[in-house]
Amino acid sequence: MECNNRVGLYELLTACKELVRTGWMTRGVPHAIGETVAQHSWEAAVLAYILASELKARGQEVSPERAATLAVFHDILEGLTGDLPKYTSERLGPAARRLLEVRALKESCLYGAEELYREWMDGLTPEARVAKLADNLSTYLQARRYLAAGYPGVEEIMESSHSEVTRLSALLGLRDVVEEIIANKA
Repeated sequence: MECNNRVGLYELLTACKELVRTGWMTRGVPHAIGETVAQHSWEAAVLAYILASELKARGQEVSPERAATLAVFHDILEGLTGDLPKYTSERLGPAARRLLEVRALKESCLYGAEELYREWMDGLTPEARVAKLADNLSTYLQARRYLAAGYPGVEEIMESSHSEVTRLSALLGLRDVVEEIIANKA
C-alpha cells in the first residue's frame, strides 16, 4: 500500500532524534544537553518492558513487548507537531490537541500506528497503563539527573512526574519495583 506521504519516515525519525524536549529548555536546561524525544522514548520503552515483565512474572496478563512498543511510539508524533510547550498544550485543550495529533498521524503514514495511538490515549489496557507509568518514570529520572547537574528549574517537572509515578505504580501494584528503580537498586 502506497502512501501519499507528506512526511517521510526518515524526516520523522530525524526530527525525533534531534528535537529537544521543550519542558527542559523552558526550565533552563541548555539545548546542547537537553534530552531529545527519541532519548526519552527509548528510556520509557526499556522501563515499560521491565515493569510489564515484572507484572507478568507476578501472574498478570500483560505483554512486555506491547508495553515497550507503546512507549516507543507515544511521542513519535512530536516529530511532526513539535513538543508543544505546556502553555500551548493547556490552551489548546485535550480535544484540539487530539485532533492535531490524529491529523499528524495520518500524514505520517505510519501504518498500524493509529491503533497504538488510540490505545495510548485511551489508557485502558494494562500495557498502556504500564507505558504511561514508564513515560512518567523516565521524565522523573531525567529531572533528577538535571537537578543533580545543577538545573533547579526542573523541580516542578520532577514533582509532577513523581506524583503521577506514585499514582500509577500504586494502581498497577508496582510500587516496590518503582521504588527500587528510583533508589538505583534495580
